[in-house]
Amino acid sequence: MHRNTILTIVTLLSVAFGAQAKTQKPLPIACLNIDKVMEHMPELPKVQNDLRIYEGQLEKQLQTRQSKINAKQKILKQKSEAYNKAKNHTATGKSKKGAKQGDTLEKMESEIQALYQEMYQLSMALDQLKNINQRKAYDKKQALFEPLYKKILDAAEEIAKRRGYGGVQPAQLFLYVSEDIDITKAVAKELGFNIKPKAPKVGKKKALKTGKNKKPNKK
Repeated sequence: MHRNTILTIVTLLSVAFGAQAKTQKPLPIACLNIDKVMEHMPELPKVQNDLRIYEGQLEKQLQTRQSKINAKQKILKQKSEAYNKAKNHTATGKSKKGAKQGDTLEKMESEIQALYQEMYQLSMALDQLKNINQRKAYDKKQALFEPLYKKILDAAEEIAKRRGYGGVQPAQLFLYVSEDIDITKAVAKELGFNIKPKAPKVGKKKALKTGKNKKPNKK
């Protein structure tokens, strides 16, 4: 989760949900693993797919711009090779066209300089588009995930009020979390689904070596 997102959630969750008792005894703070709730939400696959499609569209724009630059690079290479070949012919006296050949070289130089200038502008435009698309992708992600976060925060607030907690904070801020203050599963249940425990990883058992498999030592 992004640092800015965590800070925003901390700000939203770290609020008092009710007045303290007359004895001014501090109310307990609940803990919520937001990521765990999020990854079990039924809406998550569609949100992730929508984001993936949008990012793919942005990437396609960049590829189109890059293809134009690559095409210009190919033309530039061809013109540069032709220019160097014509220049070498003039220098070795193999060309008999004289002034006309000089005009041709000058024209080729101008075309090459124009290509360099055009490629520079295309590269600058590509860099700008990359920055713009990065911002667009970030904004799109925020827009897609915001409704999911709001559902989680609203459910957490409701449970905190119901159970008499003074506030809720993300699990990332705790070094140790007691089950008594962990409302992660309760929030998921409030939203209409359960958090399934992860299946334990089963490793491959190594074959035990027995005395029968050992080769006799040669004396």
